[in-house]
Amino acid sequence: MVENLELIDRSFLDADVQARWINTTKDAKKVIEMGLNLRVQFIGSEEEVIREIAELEMNDFASQGSNSF
Repeated sequence: MVENLELIDRSFLDADVQARWINTTKDAKKVIEMGLNLRVQFIGSEEEVIREIAELEMNDFASQGSNSF
């Protein structure tokens, strides 16, 4: 029974992390759009820059220990 609860907890955690990643990636795309409109030049492909921005945001979120988006 305890193992089943742990599996459910992990599933919710995985789903939460996946939802955070999707939202963070969408926000990163908006940051790039804004940067391009301001004539900011990025180094690397758009996908690489989006991933880097999203990873920075996810790391910042994890270091805050928050449970909200």
